[in-house]
Amino acid sequence: MKKYADSIRVKVPDEVDKIKNSFKINIGTTTITSLSEFTLLPPSGFTVYPTEGTWGDVLTLRGSFHRTASRNSVQIGSYNAQITSSSVNELKCIVPQGVSGVKNPVTYLVSPFTVISADSFRLKAPVITSVFPLSGRTNTQVIIKGKYFFPGNTTVKFENATASTSGINDSTITTYVPL
Repeated sequence: MKKYADSIRVKVPDEVDKIKNSFKINIGTTTITSLSEFTLLPPSGFTVYPTEGTWGDVLTLRGSFHRTASRNSVQIGSYNAQITSSSVNELKCIVPQGVSGVKNPVTYLVSPFTVISADSFRLKAPVITSVFPLSGRTNTQVIIKGKYFFPGNTTVKFENATASTSGINDSTITTYVPL
C-alpha cells in the first residue's frame, strides 16, 4: 500500500474471486465503505506452444496467470491437464490421454473466469511405419510399429473382426490375428 496526499494505492488481493466487489478502508477506528464497486477484470489472452502434439507432450501457455499456482487450471478439449510448472507469465501442462480430435480448444480457468486461447491444440494422427508379419494364421502375433499410438483407447481390427492386444505403447502395438 502506498499513501499519497489525496489517494491510497493498493494491490488487489489474490483471494478476490468475484467480478463485482465492494471495498472498505479502515483508518484507525474509522471504516469508510466505497459507494462504487470494484470490477475484477478477466486475464488477458494467452498463446499455446506447440499447437500440435500427442498425449503426454508438454504444452507451454504464455500470458498472464494467477500468482497462486493452486488457483490455475487448464483444459485441453474437455480434459483437465496436469500443470507441471506455474508462474505469472507461463504455465506448463501435460496433454491428457483422453484428448482426441483435430482441433481442441485450450482453456485457462481461474475463478470466476474462463479464458479460451485463440490457438487450438491439434492432436497428431497415429502413423503406422511397419507391420510384421504380413501373413499368418489365426492367433498369430502381429507387431505394429509407428508413433502417436494411444494406449488407453486403441482397437485393432482385421477387416471387421476385432483383435486382442497384449501390449500398446506410443510406438508399438502387439496384437493377434482374430479367430
